[in-house]
Amino acid sequence: MDIASEIKEKRRSLNYTGQLAKCSRCGNSASVAYTLDYFHSPAVKVFCEKCGAHTQRKSFLCSVLTVGQPWHKVTEVEAITHVVALWNKGEVIQ
Repeated sequence: MDIASEIKEKRRSLNYTGQLAKCSRCGNSASVAYTLDYFHSPAVKVFCEKCGAHTQRKSFLCSVLTVGQPWHKVTEVEAITHVVALWNKGEVIQ
């Protein structure tokens, strides 16, 4: 079974132990979770269980191209670090 199938069937869990800021909308604690992006690729996001605020999703195990840089395959750790940084800066979507 591949990672996307595990996430779709809710069998893959993420236990993030790093520092997460409280929700900038309601002050509740947040969680990091696996999800699928629009193309059904594995992704992660941070969300508030109380009000539903969340960060944008960050896909991993995919290649990205940044202007002036060679192709780069995003790892799971890089994706988690990215969404946690967004959350801790207060960049949330309602």
